[in-house]
Amino acid sequence: MKRVFRIISLFSAVASIAGTLHTLRNMALLRNPLNQSPVHIVNPKVSVLIPARNEAHRITPTLQSVLAQTYQNLEIVVLDDASTDSTSKVVHDLIKDAPHARIVRSMEALPAGWLGKPWACQRLGQLATGEIFMFLDADVILEPEALELCISLMHDSELDVMCPYPNQTTATFSQRLIQPLLHWSWLTTLPLDIAESSKRPSLTAGNGQILFITREMYQKIDGHASVKDQVLEDINVVRQVKLHGGTGGVVDGTAIATCLMYNTNQEMIEGYTKSLWNAFGSK
Repeated sequence: MKRVFRIISLFSAVASIAGTLHTLRNMALLRNPLNQSPVHIVNPKVSVLIPARNEAHRITPTLQSVLAQTYQNLEIVVLDDASTDSTSKVVHDLIKDAPHARIVRSMEALPAGWLGKPWACQRLGQLATGEIFMFLDADVILEPEALELCISLMHDSELDVMCPYPNQTTATFSQRLIQPLLHWSWLTTLPLDIAESSKRPSLTAGNGQILFITREMYQKIDGHASVKDQVLEDINVVRQVKLHGGTGGVVDGTAIATCLMYNTNQEMIEGYTKSLWNAFGSK
């Protein structure tokens, strides 16, 4: 029996060391927009696309941060997806003096076979005119140079899709304990250099809070129509890109964006319950 315990202890120690070394390797490989120069060789038009449904209570700082971007060649499109609150008015008041920003109100019924967010993003993709699409959740706040740095990183790294992972702020003690597991989950399980191009579903990480994708690749994968019934449409968009020969995944966005994902512990529990299996995949 003692021999069994020694074997188990030795195996656990080796696994812990290997996992730690793998995490450290990933941290060294993780792309970071802060390592980029904001001076561009190219200056593509970027479409910042914000799906919003009943977001009147929190969209103001997000939209203000987008309007304050130092990157100039952009358009801002907000889709008010049948909100029943004052989202449209809040957005209209914020962008009334910004000629490069507009809000579109959609009252269409959700088509059969679609989930709400993929459908809203698909509509935004149809409205966008930029060379690069940036899908942005209504609760993410950007630093002023976020777009400049991200576009530079995406160009220099030749990525078709890129998901900067924001700094996840927390509202409760339990969230402070659990939220770091989001970063840990892919830092310890994915070989990031291989994952950027691997077509294996389980070797994919993504984050729809901020998702950049080239217009060419978005059209190639048939946009969000390719993930229309997926709970985690973000990870599956990245999977689709790689299945179509593209490259991409998560990068470190903690210094250029912040996000409060959940206001309560119950929201956090519900969010993790619906997403963990889909996040890691089964293949």
